[in-house]
Formats: sequence, structure tokens, C-alpha cells
Amino acid sequence: MSRRPRVSRAPRGPSPSPRADGGIRRILASAMRATAGLLGALAIVVVAATAPSTSADWEDRGRTLVPVLAGDPAPDPTVVAPITDGANTVLEDEANPENWAWTSRDTATGGRFPYPGPKDFCVDLVVNTETAELSAWELELHLAEPPWDWRPPFTQSMLNSIFYDDNFSVTPAADYATSGLAYMRPDGDGGEYASLIQSYGVSFCAETGSPAYLPPGPGTTYEITSVAVADSGGQAKITLVVKGYTWYFIGYTATFNLEDLLDEALLNGEITQAQYDAWLPTKVWYGPFASGATGVGYNVTVTPYNEYVTFINEHATITLEVTGSQWGVRA
Repeated sequence: MSRRPRVSRAPRGPSPSPRADGGIRRILASAMRATAGLLGALAIVVVAATAPSTSADWEDRGRTLVPVLAGDPAPDPTVVAPITDGANTVLEDEANPENWAWTSRDTATGGRFPYPGPKDFCVDLVVNTETAELSAWELELHLAEPPWDWRPPFTQSMLNSIFYDDNFSVTPAADYATSGLAYMRPDGDGGEYASLIQSYGVSFCAETGSPAYLPPGPGTTYEITSVAVADSGGQAKITLVVKGYTWYFIGYTATFNLEDLLDEALLNGEITQAQYDAWLPTKVWYGPFASGATGVGYNVTVTPYNEYVTFINEHATITLEVTGSQWGVRA
């Protein structure tokens, strides 16, 4: 793959992080990748139909422990991260990728935003090797994990969306088309080598796939923190505040119960009985960033469609407003 000069090199400097047990290669299970891809596809179909998310939509997003099979030597207790260390490599804080320096490109100014974007990211990593002398390192890129968010079949164009200005190369694994595993390595002139005590700063950016839709989870994925109703030209206007909890972006929907909301508003004197009676039959909702529909039991599912609020993470609390349509009131 050709080098693409987009980002600056991360600073180099000593940052020893020796690992006594020796590095053990992280291997992703192909079955896990296939399952994650299938669930992602199902979740997108569900959301497109504006049906509320369920536990069936859940995807394992990079926190599953690697199983130990009978007769196998016990591996390091580790998690599947978006980037892991390969041969002869010690990746700083590998088990906690949320602690790495994640940013995203500001194409207007050439600068960086202080967290990943929904469809792109930049990351700065610190690597050492397990040898006393300067030698080549290897990083494993797992393109099925967030924030990569690519889906099988994995293609060369996905690898071409990785940008860096140092003498690196990205090589797909033999089963890359199904596993999404690729290797980033220095080209071999020695300028990017590291050792047990001499660190090297790896910096690159990437355009990514679309984040997967996940179900709500207070403190884990996202949740609605407030729902309010007000009058808007005789129709009900609903304001929802959705808070995200993941360090990477995910897709979401916002579901609330219209009957419960109107019951509470009427009890608190915020609406009249006439407004209650007029608004409860509302079936269709629209807004500048999202739309929705009332389903069984007065459950309303609001789905964002504007690119600026389609995805959410811990840095992006989102406010959605939808108004009942006069053409969507059940007689």
C-alpha cells in the first residue's frame, strides 16, 4: 500500500514497559467475526424499520475474554482490542484502548478534534519490543472492532483508508477477507525500530465503516436521561436527551412510552385534559434530526437520520426534538 502523508509523527522517547511473560500473539476467532458481522447487519435492518432495539441487536464490541480450550496452554488474560501487539512487540496499555490518544481530523483547519469521529479517527500509540537491541515491531489491526467498524468481506479499499507519514506498511493476514486482521510494520530501514527500553511513537489516521447500532444500557452504551412534552401549534413536541457511555461511536435509537409521559405531564399540571386526549392517538413523529412512530402499547421509537446526530459516544450528549403530525393521528 502506498504511504499517504496526512499526519505528523508521534514524539519518540524512552518509555520502558517491559513485559515479563513475553508477548503472546493475539488471535481473533473467525467465528466471532462472522457473528459480529451478522448481528450488525440485523441491527441495521431493525433500526431502518424503526422498531425498538432489543437484546438480540447486541454485538460483542471488544470486551470478550479469549476462551481457554482444554489442552491448550493458558493465554494471557486479555481482551480483543482494535489494535493489539504482534511478534516481538509490547503495546503500551493494550488492555485499555480507551486510554490511547484518540483524535479525529478537522479537515477544515488541518487540526484535530479531541476524540474519534463517527466515521474516522486518528490514534497515537507507544510501542516497545522485547529485545535489548533496536528491532522491528508489529501491530495487529482488527478491522471488525470499533472504532474501525468495517464489516466482512474485508477489502483492500479498507486498508487504503489508513493514512500515515512514516515508513510503515500494512499487510493483510491470509484470512483477512473474513477476519479483518492486518499487520502494521516498519518498512525495515531501522528508523522506526524500538527496543526494550527505547520506545517508538506510532501515529496514523483512518476512515472507517459505520458504527453498529446497539441497544440502550445505562452506564454501558447509552440511555435517555430526560423526556419532556410541550405544545407546538396544537401538536405535541417531544424533547429527548440521550447520553452516550462508550469511548467509540455507536448507533442508537430512543424509545419512550407516550402514555406514561402524558400521564405524568397531566398529573403535574403541565398539560390539559384536552391536550392529553388530542395527543395520545399520535402515530407519526417528525423533526429536523430524527423521526419516529408510535407502536404497540404507546411505545414511541425515535430514530436519528441527520448525519450530525446519527451516532453517539461519551463525548456527545444529543438532544432530539420530534413533533406529532396532524396527519398521523389515529381516529
